[in-house]
Amino acid sequence: MATRHNNRLLKLTGRYLRTGVMVDGLCHPSEEDAMQGGLLSRLLSNIYLDDLDKELEKRGPPFVRYADDFVIFTKTEVAAQRVYASVKHFLRERLKLTVNHDKSSIRQTDGLEYVGYEFRVFGGQIRVSLKRLDTFKRRVSKIFRKSRGVSMKSRLPEFRSYALGWMSNFALNQVKTTFVNLDKWLH
Repeated sequence: MATRHNNRLLKLTGRYLRTGVMVDGLCHPSEEDAMQGGLLSRLLSNIYLDDLDKELEKRGPPFVRYADDFVIFTKTEVAAQRVYASVKHFLRERLKLTVNHDKSSIRQTDGLEYVGYEFRVFGGQIRVSLKRLDTFKRRVSKIFRKSRGVSMKSRLPEFRSYALGWMSNFALNQVKTTFVNLDKWLH
């Protein structure tokens, strides 16, 4: 019974990946697999990296993972080097994945950026990273750019949708001035 469901899920996933994209009312074939950061990409990452979760749970270090982004915590630099090497080996040999060395590193917890947040050990704060704040400002500036040729009436719903989604995504922010400063910037 489980095999039949697995085969149906694999066929459905394959169809979804080959469906293509709609541009100006015309369907174009997909040039890539799952769109980076899309819902299916996250779902497939969670399914595929479940073996990594189980392996890390066996080994014991505390870790957190969201889709294909993860952080493993160790007490010492030596332990971090050892865990980094063994996890890289596990991903490459067992799961046949390539590790992105530009995004992978060993670093202190204080100031760590993860899924758009910056974590501060001293003071115990979780705040929106500067990179995400800059992204928000660039996107809003683009929405309200005068040369865009779109009425303010149509810009406001676009801004509202983006801002509400962005704020709900970063609702864990613990620095009170973040949203106050963004409000001042918007005005």
